[in-house]
Amino acid sequence: MIKTESKYLNINGFKFHYEVFDGLVDHDTLMIHGNLACNLWWYPMVEELQKNSSTKKTGKLVLADWRGCGLSKGLKDESEINFDTFSDDYLHLIEALNLKDVQVVGHSTGGLIAMLAILKQSHKFKNLVLLDSIGPLGIETPIPTDVLLGHFEAVSLNEEISNMTIAATIQGVDVTSEIFKALAKATFNVDKAIWRGVPKVLCTEIDITKRMSELKLPTHIFHGENDMVLPLEGSVKMNEMIENSELKVLKNHGHSYNVEDPKGFVRDLEMFWGGVV
Repeated sequence: MIKTESKYLNINGFKFHYEVFDGLVDHDTLMIHGNLACNLWWYPMVEELQKNSSTKKTGKLVLADWRGCGLSKGLKDESEINFDTFSDDYLHLIEALNLKDVQVVGHSTGGLIAMLAILKQSHKFKNLVLLDSIGPLGIETPIPTDVLLGHFEAVSLNEEISNMTIAATIQGVDVTSEIFKALAKATFNVDKAIWRGVPKVLCTEIDITKRMSELKLPTHIFHGENDMVLPLEGSVKMNEMIENSELKVLKNHGHSYNVEDPKGFVRDLEMFWGGVV
């Protein structure tokens, strides 16, 4: 497992946890994880970048746990779940670290946070990658909201069920591996408010449909054809809404390409960042 220095940005009393890796990317790059996740979900990618880094690169690779997840603990109530605040946190971090022309990658719900940040301050960003991302309407499902929230509540109370749920988001995962155990443990330990609070907001309060045309940055959308969390149709629609975007359907992959095949994920990222895709 990667060992790195944990750092915190104080945002009005909230300690926002982040990690910085130097020499792995050509341009400053920000990775935003999904719901019930944390920075650890990017570690397989970081390890691949470290293996492949034969020349010193000048960009900073930045991972940051959003509020209530990973080491960014402190949410006490579901009323504190606010995606404008989440996106503002990342903008504060970009400013604090003096990041320039940022490449941003958002996985699942992290994709929504990335889009919100860009809509607020697009001049700070160079391009966007959406990996199996939540769409502009949040969670679109025929399941009644109270039933869905009840499911999340039940999972939050049982670590074995929580582990099984996480395993279902990573196609072909070895549940005995060190990385899976770390991911599963981090998920079960997110702040209590995250479990019901995030899906509640995603089901009832999100609609940036009318603003999608404002996303002008070069955008690459990745989506696993076997994603059991978010359907491919959502990414197809986003590809139609974002003017300068391309969609790549990931054959034989599920919701978490970054963990399922970090080597392939890094290859695809570097092709996009280098203008090949």
